[in-house]
Amino acid sequence: LPYTPSARIPFYARWPGRLPQGRRDNSLVMNIDVAPTVLQAAGVDPGAARDMDGRSLLGPGTRDRDRVLLEHWRDQGALSWPTWASLWTRRYQYVEYYGRDNQKVSYEEFYDLKKDPWQMHNLLHDLDPENDPDPAWLARVRTRLERDRLCSAEDCP
Repeated sequence: LPYTPSARIPFYARWPGRLPQGRRDNSLVMNIDVAPTVLQAAGVDPGAARDMDGRSLLGPGTRDRDRVLLEHWRDQGALSWPTWASLWTRRYQYVEYYGRDNQKVSYEEFYDLKKDPWQMHNLLHDLDPENDPDPAWLARVRTRLERDRLCSAEDCP
């Protein structure tokens, strides 16, 4: 599901002499970052990770991330949750659900994660126009999600 309890999970790493003991880092990282991290730690040529979407946690790239892309798609013929994609930042989360064609948006959600960390109030459908995000800003978020869904490897933010 595209909600914080499904996406925000702890990640622990221990490497005596290489990672500072007791350090806490709140960078936006994802499971796709594990393989590039292991390759770098093992001293494998970084070219091997060039086609991967993730970034090594040992380098500065993940700390520069301002958002992550979350996705779920329906397997052909399988019973599953609707296909969706989401941009998740420290401040907000925007989610699009798609129809059978996996392209046309059938429903949207927008949460202010600072004011509503449990994502109880979808600001796009709460019937209070005061809560609606600025239309120009929302258009930029929609475009950013579309671009992020189409990128791969080094082209991804």
